Amino acid sequence: MSPKLTEETLFWLRLAAFAHLSEQILCTGASVDDAEELLFGWRLPGDLPAPYACLTGGLA
Repeated sequence: MSPKLTEETLFWLRLAAFAHLSEQILCTGASVDDAEELLFGWRLPGDLPAPYACLTGGLA
């Protein structure tokens, strides 16, 4: 039996890696605006309240 990675599995792996990177950036104390520009290349519309910026509940 070959443990092939399906497209769905690859999607979830990439999403988990992105979430981990996002949390690492935000937990360093970077502002949400700076994190958005680093991760996406542009600022997202709207504001994210600071308590929700870090996945563990810490303030960004």
